[in-house]
Amino acid sequence: MESQPLVLDDDDGTTWELLFPAGWSVETEPGARVTVAGDPAPDVATTSGAGPVLRVRSLSRGD
Repeated sequence: MESQPLVLDDDDGTTWELLFPAGWSVETEPGARVTVAGDPAPDVATTSGAGPVLRVRSLSRGD
């Protein structure tokens, strides 16, 4: 299990730190393409310093 936060590079160049709902488990490889739906979480401090935090609602494999 990865102990570091997962980050996502958006098409606009923004790097988001992903905040998953409690109980979620995600398996992925570096560079994997995914589609994420979520909302910015300005009330949550980033732990990675990578960028703003995105509160994830859904995640699916990208093409």
